[in-house]
Amino acid sequence: MTNAAEANKALILRLYEEAVNQGLYEQVADEITAPDAIMHNALYSGQVGPEVIKSTWRSLHESFSYLRFEIEGIVAENDEVAVRGVTTGLHTGTFRGHAPTGKRISQRAHVFYRIKGGCISEVWPLVDHMGLQAQIQGD
Repeated sequence: MTNAAEANKALILRLYEEAVNQGLYEQVADEITAPDAIMHNALYSGQVGPEVIKSTWRSLHESFSYLRFEIEGIVAENDEVAVRGVTTGLHTGTFRGHAPTGKRISQRAHVFYRIKGGCISEVWPLVDHMGLQAQIQGD
């Protein structure tokens, strides 16, 4: 692996450890996301820059206590990083119209990043939204 690929991998590891697991998404997103970063996802269509990262994790942190993202696999090559992992937490806040259930949740994700100039420039998330919705729907 090249030095650039190692640095890109470290950047994404920082994203998940500090922004997600430690809840420092406001600060970290500003530091590691390009001003013109693009999220390739229908939920955030048209949003660019650090706010894309912030709004994603803000919504999850407001809705789920004890939020964590466990990386199960990470691969870096040139300017791209691929992550496979699972988000876990406790549903304690309203999420997309679903009242808090107190249920433990687990959501699988595969996320692909492009890094330019030491910052996240593009994100392609593939997330199991339907699986999460099934977990928090009323009984």
